[in-house]
Order: sequence, then structure tokens, then C-alpha cells
Amino acid sequence: MIKYINKFENFSFVFKKCAKFQKGFTLIEVILSVAILAMVTTSLLMMFTNGVGNIFGAGKKSVSHYVAQDQIESKVSDTVGLPISTIELKFSGNAVQYNVEGKKVDVNYTYGMKTKKLTTFTTK
Repeated sequence: MIKYINKFENFSFVFKKCAKFQKGFTLIEVILSVAILAMVTTSLLMMFTNGVGNIFGAGKKSVSHYVAQDQIESKVSDTVGLPISTIELKFSGNAVQYNVEGKKVDVNYTYGMKTKKLTTFTTK
């Protein structure tokens, strides 16, 4: 038992002697490292939240486009009351002009704060 106590006392003496020569981080180094870590974490969180917001916005935009497409398809299938109009087709490098008669179908739709117009033309 006495030998064990003597070894422990020797160990604590050696540890105290070595501790004088060890260097740790200063307060300034710790504060700077925490500040850098906070800046990196903040920038990563901002990128993540912006990405999630963009994903939800794109999803809402896609849904509104699908609804508008469905509306225009139902209007195209029932074009009885629509007036007949003519469009002119001109191609570059060709002097020939083509006139096509048909019905113009428009659908207005909104997503977010934007209002868009979807137009198609069906021939007679």
C-alpha cells in the first residue's frame, strides 16, 4: 500500500511539472474559433432555408401550371362558342406566307404574385 501511494505521489509531481510546459488555447483563440464556427454555421443554415423555400415555390408553380394545362385542355375539347381567327405564318428565308384558320384558346392563371397567360391555337 505504501508503494502505491509513493507511486501516485511521484506521478502527481511529474504531472504538475509537465503541466507547466504545456500550452493551451488562449481566450482570444477560443473566441475567434467560436466566431468562425458561428459564421460558417449561419451561412450553411441560410443556404438550407433558401433551398427549401425555392423547392416549395417551384412546387406551387408546377401545380398552377398543371391546373392551367388542365383548363386549356378542357377548353380545347369544347371550342364550340369560340370565334374563328386567322394567324399568319412566315418563315425566314422563304417569301411564302401561310394563313391558318382556327380557334385561339386562352387561360389566365396565377401563382404567387404573378399572373400568366397560357395560349394555344387549334385548327378547324
